[in-house]
Amino acid sequence: MSEKVSYQLQGPGIEIRYQEGDLFVNGEGDHLLEQRHFGDDLTTLATEIGTLTRAVLLPSSRNGTRFTLTLLLPDVNVTEGATDSEVTGAAIITKELHDLVGGPPTVLQDHDIRPLTGSVSLPDSSAQESKGRGGRG
Repeated sequence: MSEKVSYQLQGPGIEIRYQEGDLFVNGEGDHLLEQRHFGDDLTTLATEIGTLTRAVLLPSSRNGTRFTLTLLLPDVNVTEGATDSEVTGAAIITKELHDLVGGPPTVLQDHDIRPLTGSVSLPDSSAQESKGRGGRG
């Protein structure tokens, strides 16, 4: 099993742990409480400003509002000698109002943008090398 880049981030009312294909979210508000998303539940897109990772937090509330979370994560340089680092990012919590009971309003999204700070942990390249040489890593 290969090791992966892991992000630990915090912001106003939200905590995020993300490791390529596995997202843990905890925060204030029912749609942020202790959620885990993985595999097909996540959409990831590499862009010039970093990686966007999206998860549906709540497919539909009682009034038809859909809540999603989009993370903006910085790209990292995973090379020999690279170290764990401090990072910044953003959590964008979107209320999608397309399917509201009674019909959609004029403005179809509301964005709650929360700055994130934390750290990124990189795979241990020395452990990878010793595993590759038959060592016990």
